[in-house]
Amino acid sequence: MKLLIIGQCFEDYGCLPYQAAHKSEERDVHLSAELVKLGWSVDLLTGKGDQRLSTGVQQVNWGDVDPDDYHWILVTHYRGFWNLNEHPETKEKVFEHQRVAANLDGFYRDSNQAMGNVRIVGATTAPLAAEYSKMFSHLSTIVTPYGFPEFDPLLPNPYPTRAPVVLYVGCFITGALHAINEIAREGLGRWEVWIAGLFTGAYWAAHGDGPTLNDKARAELFHENVHFISDLKPWRYPNVSWKAGHLQADYEAGQIVGGHGPVNRSEIDPFVLHADVAVSFVEHLDSTLSCKLFDYLGAGVPTLSEEGPPNAGDILSLSAGRVGPRSMMPAFICNELAVPRDRAKIRTAAQALGGWPVIAQRWDHAMRVAL
Repeated sequence: MKLLIIGQCFEDYGCLPYQAAHKSEERDVHLSAELVKLGWSVDLLTGKGDQRLSTGVQQVNWGDVDPDDYHWILVTHYRGFWNLNEHPETKEKVFEHQRVAANLDGFYRDSNQAMGNVRIVGATTAPLAAEYSKMFSHLSTIVTPYGFPEFDPLLPNPYPTRAPVVLYVGCFITGALHAINEIAREGLGRWEVWIAGLFTGAYWAAHGDGPTLNDKARAELFHENVHFISDLKPWRYPNVSWKAGHLQADYEAGQIVGGHGPVNRSEIDPFVLHADVAVSFVEHLDSTLSCKLFDYLGAGVPTLSEEGPPNAGDILSLSAGRVGPRSMMPAFICNELAVPRDRAKIRTAAQALGGWPVIAQRWDHAMRVAL
């Protein structure tokens, strides 16, 4: 059976090996490879070139796609819907297709009415799944449709310090910047804070210096105990008008600037694996999964998160860390450093809970049953 996957679309971020510091853009590649093992022939719509990514997975371009050639079309990421808006002829054919499956995580409710003939939905929480079931007929639901990536436990430690490391990977806006600086201040002499791939607020126009953030801006934005895995480089959301209202307002007010590379995933993975503690802050709706939590837990890193993202509960179910307000993060870090957790046990449990083979089996079962 033949399947077309429309996902994050690598044209958003440039070359395939380069990502926004966490693994979210690699989801489609991992999912495709597992679905091939289950008997699917997969075309991955990426908008970049024409190459075979692995056995049975073909990378295809927008102009080369005829939706009628596929048994199922699977939209794995809400950016897939955004990119469909840029290709109206393809969008019309996709939404006329009789078998469309979609992960609606992070896709805002006021847009859900125009999604066409969606037959299967992956949602992040049971209440959200119930809401989607009212919008679509003939609906099946898969809760938590993303997977935990696997990490090679033998990757060498890249940190040049012997101090404990508190890691933040991904993106945040101004509020989380203050939290990172507070953790760095509280940890001075006890731990170091390392970050990669961020959004933060203010000062760029005055202190940006060519392709990187200059020393003056670093000093104004970040505590001295904050260390950088990658250069901070100017970047703004592509097609920012697609974003939610609060992000759009922050962007227009000059409160979002870019701070990632692109970053090569092969360079980031060892930093994630060897962090002593990893932290996450909530800057999005409670219907949206936190990508970085999948990375942290997949690597077996003790993880701290605010309440909010639906998958914060995975931290507790895997006995992998703590969930609570930002104000408690320094105390949580002290506790985690005092009593280390069994990282191998966390990695194994994460794969059993939702590794990519498990996620692929859920989609496979739903699509075959609905054929």
